[in-house]
Amino acid sequence: MSDADGVSSAAWKTVTWDGNRDALLDSTLAATPAQRLAWLEDAIEIAYRAGASSNRAAGDAGTQDGPPPESSPDGTDT
Repeated sequence: MSDADGVSSAAWKTVTWDGNRDALLDSTLAATPAQRLAWLEDAIEIAYRAGASSNRAAGDAGTQDGPPPESSPDGTDT
């Protein structure tokens, strides 16, 4: 379904509050567990760097007060 300008009605889905909420829910549910974990790790790092999270409960006493470890491309911490 498209109008005379060639814009599909799907493009207008997120224009309303309900449509935007539904699109966010759809994209969240489509994410794999690995993507969700990556988002969570990014959010924790941002919170830590912004000072919103000062107590790191990493389970390792050596990293509780330090920045999060950098991950290498193969998924292991360096």
